[in-house]
Amino acid sequence: MNDKSAEFNKFFYPESILVIGVSPAPSNLGRNIVSNLPLAGYNGEILSAGRTPGVVFGQRIYLSIEEINRPVDLAVVLTPAATVPGILEQGSPWLQGCGNINAADGRGVHRNDRGR
Repeated sequence: MNDKSAEFNKFFYPESILVIGVSPAPSNLGRNIVSNLPLAGYNGEILSAGRTPGVVFGQRIYLSIEEINRPVDLAVVLTPAATVPGILEQGSPWLQGCGNINAADGRGVHRNDRGR
């Protein structure tokens, strides 16, 4: 397997997923993604991070991704667009891949030559 294949495998077949933007609120999109990943057949490790302390489906919500402090194959970021660059900087030493969901929330964000 070449390096590109390995990168794609981590994105499409991650062994660990970090969902950022999770809260215990039943209507929270991150919470619902954490709930639905196993139902969709995902068997890997699922981690949650958010600003609201609590537990979702028996797992702690990390208040900072820096607390995780180990490699994660894929992060799904469900936060306002303006917060994404800071989140990526926090996780840059160990974050392998990132999927970002913005619900038309690009207003007021200025990007540099690296897309941040």
